[in-house]
Amino acid sequence: KNLLKIIKFSLTNFFKIYKNFLICYCLSTMNQTKSDKFNILLTNDDGFNADGINALFDVFNTPQNQQKYNVVAVAPNSNRSGIGTALTLISPIEINKIKNNFYSLDANPVDCVITAMNGILQQFDDLQFLPDLVISGINNGSNFSQTIWSSGTVSAAVYASQVYQIPALAVSLAYDVERFFAKEFNYEEKYESPNYQQAAQVILNIVENITLQKQKQNQNQNQNQQNFLLNINIPNQINQNSKIKFCDFIKLDAFERSKILATNSPRKSNLFWLPNIRLNREILLKNSQNSDIVAVLQNNIAITPLFDKYDFDSDSDSNSNSNSFKYLENIEIKI
Repeated sequence: KNLLKIIKFSLTNFFKIYKNFLICYCLSTMNQTKSDKFNILLTNDDGFNADGINALFDVFNTPQNQQKYNVVAVAPNSNRSGIGTALTLISPIEINKIKNNFYSLDANPVDCVITAMNGILQQFDDLQFLPDLVISGINNGSNFSQTIWSSGTVSAAVYASQVYQIPALAVSLAYDVERFFAKEFNYEEKYESPNYQQAAQVILNIVENITLQKQKQNQNQNQNQQNFLLNINIPNQINQNSKIKFCDFIKLDAFERSKILATNSPRKSNLFWLPNIRLNREILLKNSQNSDIVAVLQNNIAITPLFDKYDFDSDSDSNSNSNSFKYLENIEIKI
């Protein structure tokens, strides 16, 4: 009996050890597979069916790019523009699978980042995914300078970078740049058709260079992996003279007070539209030559590092972090 107990105990422990070995082996295989590809999380504030996020999803999922990138999209199920950093705290969140690696949430952009970063996709769809980069966008319209504070697009990127320490890009297509100079507010004003495919190609170009830079960092074991937070505004029509420009915010003297547009409903109740931000073009071009909106007006791609705007870490060197991305100004834009 004692011998049988010893044999039973030995076999039980053997299988436990063997089981743990298999788990460790599988995890190491998964990590190795993960390291072979660059994991990208896509989100936005315009909703899962918006043209911008779908253009990004498609450009990273061409047969050639699928060999280099593993892309997962988690986006709101409806337009949440201007929602900022709002969280869904007083109601449960519904998640739906739109297609392979593409999900929608009955929630806000920041909720989408939290969902992807906390293993919900694994529980819902057995999807093992931890992003190397978060891209929020491509937003339907610009997010310039001081206008970013209420942006759901920018807020999702901020949350990824500042809370989860995942490098992040907030991307916007600035086809509506002229609205900042309109003398009168017009909510129904029409602009030229947005060119999301071209903008997605620009972001692919930028990410390709970021991944090359990361590979160099991986080769230098003494160099820490760099977190970053970049706000990118892309002009609608890029040409061979377009360049990447690193920019700052607009000087405050360029802003003008806008009037609220008041109206009445058919039932005579009082209604109004919140006004657009207005800029004085002459003052802007004179005093804010290094701003993101001036770069776009000159048909350049504007990149504004946001670490110095969201400097929550007192030990971080914001200027050093921003300057380390100057290499992007030298890349060739493929259109």
